[in-house]
Amino acid sequence: IGSFQAVAQRLADGYIDVKGVRLTLDQAAWRLSEDLPATSEVATAAFWAADAGHRVAHTAVHVHGGVGIDMDHPVHRYFITAKQTEFALGGATAQLRLIGRDLAEIPA
Repeated sequence: IGSFQAVAQRLADGYIDVKGVRLTLDQAAWRLSEDLPATSEVATAAFWAADAGHRVAHTAVHVHGGVGIDMDHPVHRYFITAKQTEFALGGATAQLRLIGRDLAEIPA
């Protein structure tokens, strides 16, 4: 199925999204472990988790076709988990507002 160009591109985008989530999460975790201020970094990781997590889960369901929404197949669980994470973290927009407030507080 990955030999179809459009499918391969969606899977590649998902790979990049997962790498982005991991990178921002590692950065936030490192700052927290070093007792450095990490409000923006945590919000950035939460933004990526909400936004990219939703995209990756959506792609997984679409790539699997009808099986992707079948309750007997595990892919639907990833989609449900992505939505739950998005709701728990306040969604991508809420995180962007938090990042914007932090940036606005930086003196010019």
